[in-house]
Amino acid sequence: MESLIVDGMPTPPSDPLPISARARRRVQQWLELTHTSQAVLAVRIGKDQPWMSRYLSGAHDADIETLEQIAFAFGHTLFALLDTPADTTEGHLIEMYRAMKPSTRANVVRLCEDLIRPKSPRRVPKASSAR
Repeated sequence: MESLIVDGMPTPPSDPLPISARARRRVQQWLELTHTSQAVLAVRIGKDQPWMSRYLSGAHDADIETLEQIAFAFGHTLFALLDTPADTTEGHLIEMYRAMKPSTRANVVRLCEDLIRPKSPRRVPKASSAR
């Protein structure tokens, strides 16, 4: 049997949950981490709270357009909603970052830039010669 994975490409992450359940889980995480209520999110995407409750409980799935609206309501793309990083630590970091407010995200980016910026050698002040 031929492999469907192109030689040299990493193996995609294996998440036992179906993509619809992963999206639902991520929406629940974003709601919790941003302290957003189901009712507020429902209004932002043109739905009502009972619809949101049924979606989050798994009683029904959302179509792709609704998932995109949900992602946009949190300031993300559909890709961010459906993405599953292979590295669990990276995934956790990305989840925390995506749950932050934009102003906080900017601070985190600056911190990361500072952490990876090469350190410049410290200049030792020249000793002054007293005459």
